[in-house]
Amino acid sequence: MAVTMKTRACGGISVLRCFTIVLIASTLLKINDAKECDEFYVVREGDTFYSIAEKCDDPFILLSNPHVRDPQDIFPGNILRINPQYDEEYF
Repeated sequence: MAVTMKTRACGGISVLRCFTIVLIASTLLKINDAKECDEFYVVREGDTFYSIAEKCDDPFILLSNPHVRDPQDIFPGNILRINPQYDEEYF
């Protein structure tokens, strides 16, 4: 019964689905809070590839993120891989 129960706080979706959404969101926030330039970086408002590359000391950020086709086309919430210790064997 608890799985199918509806709640107003979650906009009418199941409690389990609401909990899952909150858990994912809090995990993404912890990624940036733990260490801003760890292995993954969550793009924030105002970030550009250039500013992230400078901040995280990763001049090869585009090579680490082949899924991004246009460096000008990143949005808050996008997740980028950071590789500040460039290793020739990695590429």
